[in-house]
Amino acid sequence: MKTRLGNFLKENEESKELFDKLRIEKDKESFDTLLNQFNDYLFKTYAVGYIKSSIQTGVRDIKRNIFSQIKRDNEELILNNDSSNSNEQYLDNLQDHSVDFVETISKESNNFKGIISDKELLSSIESLTDKQKEVLFLLFIKNINEKSIANDRHVSIQSINKVKLKALNRLRADWGCKHGKCS
Repeated sequence: MKTRLGNFLKENEESKELFDKLRIEKDKESFDTLLNQFNDYLFKTYAVGYIKSSIQTGVRDIKRNIFSQIKRDNEELILNNDSSNSNEQYLDNLQDHSVDFVETISKESNNFKGIISDKELLSSIESLTDKQKEVLFLLFIKNINEKSIANDRHVSIQSINKVKLKALNRLRADWGCKHGKCS
């Protein structure tokens, strides 16, 4: 918990000042304000972690399905035996089954249905704008950093960060209200 508190205070200078004030003055109002901010921070942290975990689980399922399909396809390959060449075996019909998982998943970037199984979370994600869904997909699924996304789209890092934060705040508000944590 100390680590989370440390991260919370590092991310928000106002909260750090309030924390320092609280340590000196022991003000009840400051304590309540800081506690509410910290609880919101914890909820956001856990919600983002849950969203990321749900997406990663969906990706794992997609990979498993692709591997199963490749295995079934490989079982159908025919080994040809050419007796005229000293009984060496040849794989004449072997097909290349290289798979680009990111490309496979990218095809579903606007459709999180194949990635996320939680219907309430999926509903919340579907309420986001296409730009917000795309930024979350690139950040959490493709694991591309904000700078690279910004460079590819010819926008500032701040604008990508702003879209991400709006999306996460919207998810937190929408998904949080469904779980009794409305602001």
